[in-house]
Amino acid sequence: TMAEVQKRSGKISEALESVRHSLQIAEDLRQKDPQNRLWQIDFQQALVLYIDLLTRSGDKNEARRQTEHALGFLKPLVEAKDPSVQQIEDYAELLVSTPFTALRDDAAALRWARKAVQETRESDPEVMDLLARALARSDDLTGALTVEQKALALLPPAEPARAPSELRKTIESNLAGFQATSRKQPPASPQH
Repeated sequence: TMAEVQKRSGKISEALESVRHSLQIAEDLRQKDPQNRLWQIDFQQALVLYIDLLTRSGDKNEARRQTEHALGFLKPLVEAKDPSVQQIEDYAELLVSTPFTALRDDAAALRWARKAVQETRESDPEVMDLLARALARSDDLTGALTVEQKALALLPPAEPARAPSELRKTIESNLAGFQATSRKQPPASPQH
């Protein structure tokens, strides 16, 4: 939590220190009970945040190494019987958002994002946004636009007197990006 607050405040180096400390605690707990799903989730969430912070700090080599580590850690968990929604979501998020082309797997990202949406019964705007981004990565802009609009509709109405939430800003930004991209694409040619 401290690392998230520091990240939002622009204190990336402090956030990195906090998340490294969190990762060590989570890893120690996980080593004591490797099958404990709560410890697994704590570890993977800290790892996903760590990757984001490494990327923001410009440490691409370590970000790539940690992304490989996270994907390797999460893949058997999501493929096991009865994975948690958080495990599925984090795995799909890494696949959708990785800047490392060699680590991308758009088909798997789409499959797991759809699974997360199914598990949450289309009720979680963050998971819906994840599916929209996976659809966009798979060149389905029409699907991405539809799903992103559903994600936006799941949020509470914007209040003019308050600043929009980070999630609202993200979803609105993604929606605008999908709309701009779809306007740039030439119309499909008729098939004979």
